[in-house]
Amino acid sequence: MQRLQQRWLASPTWVWFVGLGAGWLLFSLSSVLSCAHVSVGACVVGHLLFALSFVGVGRGVWRFFDEGERKLLPKTTRKTKATSRFSCCPLKRDVYAQLRAEGIQVASRIQEVPRQAWDALVPLRKMPLRSEFLSALEQAPPDYLVGWRYAWWEEEGEIQAVASFQLLEIPLASMKAQVPSWLQGAAGMVMGVAPRRGDGAPSLRVLLCGNALMSGDFGFHANESWGSERLIREVTRVQDAMAREFAREGRPVVWSGIKDLPKQATRSSATLEKAGLFEGSAEPVMSLHFAPAWQSFDHYQDAMVSKYRQRLRAARKKGAALKRTLLDLPTLREREQDIQALFEQVLERADFCMVRPHAAMLSRLKAELGDDLMVQLYEVDGRAVGFLAAYRCGEILEANWVGMDYEANGPHCLYQNLLYDFVELAFERGCRGVDFGRTATEIKSCIGAEPEEMSFLLRGKGRLRQHLLQMALPSEPPKEWVLRHPFHQEPSA
Repeated sequence: MQRLQQRWLASPTWVWFVGLGAGWLLFSLSSVLSCAHVSVGACVVGHLLFALSFVGVGRGVWRFFDEGERKLLPKTTRKTKATSRFSCCPLKRDVYAQLRAEGIQVASRIQEVPRQAWDALVPLRKMPLRSEFLSALEQAPPDYLVGWRYAWWEEEGEIQAVASFQLLEIPLASMKAQVPSWLQGAAGMVMGVAPRRGDGAPSLRVLLCGNALMSGDFGFHANESWGSERLIREVTRVQDAMAREFAREGRPVVWSGIKDLPKQATRSSATLEKAGLFEGSAEPVMSLHFAPAWQSFDHYQDAMVSKYRQRLRAARKKGAALKRTLLDLPTLREREQDIQALFEQVLERADFCMVRPHAAMLSRLKAELGDDLMVQLYEVDGRAVGFLAAYRCGEILEANWVGMDYEANGPHCLYQNLLYDFVELAFERGCRGVDFGRTATEIKSCIGAEPEEMSFLLRGKGRLRQHLLQMALPSEPPKEWVLRHPFHQEPSA
């Protein structure tokens, strides 16, 4: 429908006359056959006026949807597309030509980017934005991730900023409480709900700057001379061009956004309004920063007040039967079936799945990252009951994925032992903190993690969708929880 819309609005004038003529003949014929006692001339004039009114209203509706988006585009991209003298379709211009003229390059594969210069700019702290991580995701993408693009900004022959984009097709069934039931009906078409390729499930297509797999500021990075407001302006410009490219491929993009920006990042409401972006809030990212005096897990444990230290010891005692095994790449591939089954149990309980990770993705990441990715399997009497997966981001351990058999959780205090093991692995690998991601915020605060408020920016194509989005976006995190304080003296972040 989006492609039809674009071709409709861009059609040359003579196409409209051909359409009006065909409509005139059709309505005239029906009038003659069904209105024998009425003047044929009156029927022709009446139906012609009806056809003209119908076309005018139709164009007005489409322009209403599209006007807000067109105002966001640079002036050079608002011009009417050139058409061939012998074709009713607009010529397919290079949507990235204007960007390249300004030193902005776009690629559809990570192999097409200057990887050495890219990685020289991106710090180890942003591992999910580095080329080896992105390469692994391309080779084994999680479910619902159907496309990717990469952009970099050059000035005086050097890369000054980079950004990673993901095209998602998220089935409504995976969003549950986040999507009201009326989106399943006709109103869903207005909001961009369309059948997903392959299974035809009702889905929302989203072009995201960021990484849907993990929580954190992993969408873009620039040198110190760039402020967050400039990054937002540049990212939205590039997203506009990418959306036009995907539309030409038959995958129109209605929603786009920037995922996980620190709340304290400087950005004015005027900048967001001009870009058509609305700011929403989600659950905070839970992070544990080790105190300078902590050099081992024992130091971490000793820093706890008696109540939480007893909880740790009780969890370790209940988990005494858990056999832990750090998996190398061959063993990880052998145990993919067990890991996938444990993954599924966690994913099925999730209220919202932007993407669905799987065991093959972990194997591909292990092949790319080597020892920087740790996958630990838990067994009881030879049966796999859980796993954890984490990777190093400089001095921080990103604790991103867990899977577990919920029947084993109670008897062996499995989830709490997984959280403590993330901390222990961080000490063993010389890290100075752990990022636990979102969800289960209260129990993670019992481990010592503290909340870091993050926001996301989202926009819809067209004025009506923008208004609906503004009303629907939550301004505060949806869940209430109690922040626990397990240490004698809270570690400084």
